[in-house]
Amino acid sequence: MADITKVMVVEIGDIAKLGPKDKSTVAKLGSKDIPAAGPTCTIIEFGYNNKTPSNACSHYASGETANYYHDETNGTLYSDSCGGTEAADGYYANGDGYRQYSGGTLSEPLGGCRSDRRLKHNILFKEYSESDIPIYEFEYINESDGIGTYVGTMAQDLIKLGMHDAVTLDADGYYSVHYNKIDVDFRKV
Repeated sequence: MADITKVMVVEIGDIAKLGPKDKSTVAKLGSKDIPAAGPTCTIIEFGYNNKTPSNACSHYASGETANYYHDETNGTLYSDSCGGTEAADGYYANGDGYRQYSGGTLSEPLGGCRSDRRLKHNILFKEYSESDIPIYEFEYINESDGIGTYVGTMAQDLIKLGMHDAVTLDADGYYSVHYNKIDVDFRKV
């Protein structure tokens, strides 16, 4: 016998009470288990790129973002709604850095967005944040890190200020910043 998903023509999910009992206290209808609730998702705004974390960060900074739905029960990332279309494999970035989605699993943050002074040129100091972090306008030297003018900070300044938890050293020897740990926004002008 198949699992019960409808009673008469009413979806099981639409039923609030079964007799005098609240539906949440009923585990079986007859000899059949009531199907488990659908996925529980957290909505996360991400910039996306299928090839590189740098481009995912650039998309995030330029506002080229979308809402994605992360199912905490199984790790699946959905692109249109909770339990809807599975998101494409690739890199997803926001203020806490970038993550990789592959094989149905979204990683924890793997690194920050590249913010090493050695990767930038046309650097212009703008102002200090409320916590005295220097804020700059700059361009990346290598277009794979971003095209156009950005506003953000320099990882080396954060190190000098003792804000080591906001900086990571990438495998290639350059620094990245986790902008969610400081009071500076990373954005494209």
